[in-house]
Amino acid sequence: MGRPKINSLELEFENQVKTELDRFRDSLVLQFSKFDVEPPKGVKCLNFEIHSSYYDFPVTAVSMDEEMWKTIDGLDPPWMGNLLPSYDGDFISEALQENLDSYEALAIFTAEFLGDCWQQAIGKYPIPVLANHHDRQHYFDCRQNKWQ
Repeated sequence: MGRPKINSLELEFENQVKTELDRFRDSLVLQFSKFDVEPPKGVKCLNFEIHSSYYDFPVTAVSMDEEMWKTIDGLDPPWMGNLLPSYDGDFISEALQENLDSYEALAIFTAEFLGDCWQQAIGKYPIPVLANHHDRQHYFDCRQNKWQ
């Protein structure tokens, strides 16, 4: 499927976002290293869900069943819960916000950042490890570091 389409303004915006996200790299790689164990019983997919709002962009870990439909409840971190601290979008200028779909672009850049950090921490894994913008069907495969 490849990377979701973004416009030229969003491409210019990408470096600004990556600089902002890079502040979290070391702590995220450390958090990802905690997944370097056998997944809990019933967990067939690990999904990093990117949320967006007017205020922040948190990322949560969600452990899923094999159909990637049902959440496996009752698990301790890191298998469930906040992964990436909420970072605000204050660094996005008003002019940029008016000329790009900043939430979708931020989700794309964040998913790719999560994949990069996953590669740095673990890489291969026995179950799918995906990142996506909440309620979207386009996934970034963190194990293969590419869009599905």
